[in-house]
Amino acid sequence: RAVELRPDAAGALLGLGEVRVALGRVEEGAELLRYVRDLDHAPVESAHARLALAVLDPAARPGPAATARAVLPVFEAAGDAVGRARAHLRLAQQLQQSGRHEEAERDHARALEHAVEAGAEPERAGALGAIGISLWRGPVPVPDAVERCRALLAAHGSGRPTVRVTLNCPLAVLYGLQDRADDAYACLAEAERLAGKLGFAEAKVFLPVFRATVEALLGRGAEALALLGRADAAARRMGAA
Repeated sequence: RAVELRPDAAGALLGLGEVRVALGRVEEGAELLRYVRDLDHAPVESAHARLALAVLDPAARPGPAATARAVLPVFEAAGDAVGRARAHLRLAQQLQQSGRHEEAERDHARALEHAVEAGAEPERAGALGAIGISLWRGPVPVPDAVERCRALLAAHGSGRPTVRVTLNCPLAVLYGLQDRADDAYACLAEAERLAGKLGFAEAKVFLPVFRATVEALLGRGAEALALLGRADAAARRMGAA
């Protein structure tokens, strides 16, 4: 049983755990998150930790979507817009993974709404990036998807480097689908430059995957395979594979 902490101390521990995970110190961060998860007197912080741990190990039961469904009422009762944004994003991602992109759009919209309400930039970027993925992989025709992605970038990207990273990646793939190599590479270059400045540890995994996708679309299979190898090695170093 965890020692009782003041709610503000529980929130500080939660934030520290999340930061360590974001910096690639996954096990250190997970240890703090497990501690906060087990606190009886801080239900909102505990719910955040439960969801974060489910995302770290998506193969473990009950999984991120089921966990999001379970903790969403806690966030709603507390008026926690950040928690609601995170939960709706995980619900949307489950629908995305099942190819149900039009259904996912509802939860994407809610995630974005709550992120904007809270002024939560990581959650805003996460919701917008997920919308970009659905524009790439979903039923929207490519020319329309490009325009929507560009519109989102114009509406939300000014002064927000994290948003620019997460939207430029799917936009690069959409340009690749149109055989617009220069535009695709420009998007990837901006995403890589900004991710380097931001210090995103996970960028070493997801950026090579997006670049590999673009290279494959442009007929450069050998380059794509090499990039996927880099992404796999980075994921293993981070303990994500």
